[in-house]
Amino acid sequence: MNRIAAAILVTVFLLCTASGRSRFRPSHVLVPSMNRRWAVTLGLGSLAACLMLAERTTATTIVPLTDDDLAASSSVIVEGRCQRLRAEWNEDRTWIHTLVTFKVTKVIKGDLQPGIIELRQFGGQLPDGATIIWGAPYWQKGWEMLLFLNPETDGTLRVAHLSLGYFRIISDQRTGEKLVVRSMPGPNVRVIGPQPFARCEKKDDFVARIQSLVISGAAGQAPRSPRIEPRRAVGRSPNRPPSDFRFLSPGFRWFEPDTGDRIRFRVNRDRSPSPSGGMDEAIATAAAWSGVPGSSLRVEIAGETTACGLRADGTNAISFNDCTGRFDPPVNCSGVVAIGGVAQAVTNQSVSIGGRTFARIQDGDLIFNPDFGCILSDPLLLSEIMTHEMGHALGFGHSSDQADEPNEILRDASLFFIAHLDGRGASLRTDDMDGARFLYRATPSSAPLAILTDALPDAVTGSPFDFGLEATGTGPFTWSVIDGQLPGGLSLSSNGRILGTATSEMTTAFTVSVRDVANFEMSRSLALRSTGNPAPFVAAAKFMSASQKLIITAFNVDASASISVNGVPVVPPRAVKFKAAKNRLILTGSPADLNIRTDAPNTIVVGIRGQISNSFVF
Repeated sequence: MNRIAAAILVTVFLLCTASGRSRFRPSHVLVPSMNRRWAVTLGLGSLAACLMLAERTTATTIVPLTDDDLAASSSVIVEGRCQRLRAEWNEDRTWIHTLVTFKVTKVIKGDLQPGIIELRQFGGQLPDGATIIWGAPYWQKGWEMLLFLNPETDGTLRVAHLSLGYFRIISDQRTGEKLVVRSMPGPNVRVIGPQPFARCEKKDDFVARIQSLVISGAAGQAPRSPRIEPRRAVGRSPNRPPSDFRFLSPGFRWFEPDTGDRIRFRVNRDRSPSPSGGMDEAIATAAAWSGVPGSSLRVEIAGETTACGLRADGTNAISFNDCTGRFDPPVNCSGVVAIGGVAQAVTNQSVSIGGRTFARIQDGDLIFNPDFGCILSDPLLLSEIMTHEMGHALGFGHSSDQADEPNEILRDASLFFIAHLDGRGASLRTDDMDGARFLYRATPSSAPLAILTDALPDAVTGSPFDFGLEATGTGPFTWSVIDGQLPGGLSLSSNGRILGTATSEMTTAFTVSVRDVANFEMSRSLALRSTGNPAPFVAAAKFMSASQKLIITAFNVDASASISVNGVPVVPPRAVKFKAAKNRLILTGSPADLNIRTDAPNTIVVGIRGQISNSFVF
């Protein structure tokens, strides 16, 4: 079974409000810039207690709300403890969510009584798949928490604004005093705005301030109108340091460019605040990622769709319709603006590039908060955000996650964790293009590296077995088993042949890797059964029009085999011939005799002794 792995990156924006704050300074969001404030307010012991949590946070792009706006935009604010976690698929198995059993000990805001409630958070992991939302809360049984909550469309509560509404309650190891902590996210954190994400404060002070906002009614005031303050473009130096690039963890890429195909996205224009409905910005974004010299990456906007993203539905959607209810409404033009990344990946198909392994992406989505007209109605701002988020959907991480990044090339990248807002729109810079050339290299080969074998015939216990794996590309190829093992008595040679004599009945799973002449690698998971009663297996088929022969390469068959072509049992004018030395069944007859369509793919199934083979298409 294919395993689903989703990796979503989130863009959260905070722009300057009318409360008298200056325009945003990115350095304010870093943990180092917060240290002095924490040391003065809490003392060095409290600071150490807060910093211990930093390693647990996951990657995201965050720009937080003020406490006033967070409290005002949350329906419920509670204290309590996480008691139980359970992940499950949604009804149509397009994503996984986590059900959190939470014991409420204190209600600060909202029509709720202390007791047991169940929260539903987007994202989670199961044995057959994962939906990973970078920036979603991290849960652990027994943790004490202070949560800002909002209801889903069905009334189920979830944390407001992803992890912006999530605070842990911990004890200062020096004083024993309770602290509320929101740890600074680690890699792949994109930031816009003046408000710090990382927080560490005495719990009593924090709760008292929130309670006063609720009592005074300030936690329900109407949003103010923001101003958008652009950043200055990053200067360029003639002696720039070397470029570097990162990728979406643990490693994803599309395989379409390897065969000259395009990655096709479609736009759902419903509720888009852009004058073009997002179509012009999407076309410009696709052109930017498709125009990298030395890269085979080609992205196409293939029209419109009604899909709305964040679903493993086979449609790569760029949408503005929040049909899954993932966004809270913005407050003072603050909150979650966009989510973009990998919605589905096939973990049993991967390639190795430069010593890194990348699983095959099958579905990538971008979804924008439809209520963010304050940002998304500007075509240049939308284009810049879309270019960044599409980069994540293509498998790229951030060029850097340091606000004081000294490397000008990394700071200048469109995949830098701080949005530039310098009028660049849909454009790539040096580091972005270096990453595209690495992950999607242009290849002179007319047949890029690809493993063609996707299934194996049964091995007969006690009998010699010989089957060759197939790949396209530029050889010579070198094959190896990189995970698991073959049945006892069988082994894989470096030239791709599985040889030996199976000693006992069993079925094993393993992963093979093939490396081409340029050291480009690809892997695939396979299964092999050794048995005394093997099923027939079709490995190849070809109709020779000149000789009017259908030649089928098949294992575990003989001349008594029955053959179906396109679902119709075939009785050829002449008897079926079997050449055991070459594992070939030969049928003679015209296309009409053999039910072969000359202008369309044909499907062959072979049966023998009550067992049928795989369906082979030629």
